[in-house]
Amino acid sequence: PDIHESLLKTAWRHPFAREDWTPTLPYHRLLSELVSCGNRPKPEVVTRVLHTYYPYRDLDAITEILSSIQQLHHYEDHPYDYSIDCGTLETISVLVSKRGSVDLSLLIIEMAESFGYKIS
Repeated sequence: PDIHESLLKTAWRHPFAREDWTPTLPYHRLLSELVSCGNRPKPEVVTRVLHTYYPYRDLDAITEILSSIQQLHHYEDHPYDYSIDCGTLETISVLVSKRGSVDLSLLIIEMAESFGYKIS
């Protein structure tokens, strides 16, 4: 688990990113694996992983990242705030609605409500 978190800390888009803007390492899978094993990476690591996938074209990866964040956010004994800023959720939501992913749209709405954002 420590090596996974160390790898996640290095997440960023670099010149060797693929043409479709997906990172060369599967950071979303590493994050999911960490969370499913009960580890709780720091919020800045989680946010970096999410932003690595900008412009959020890989819906499967975004779904996996957001699901992991939602799971982290629901831990009652966690010392961290895993909220995602409203602008990022809105950006993802617009792109998701254009692609017609209902399940991901519902996940975003659920997350926004759990973070205390008003849905309009």
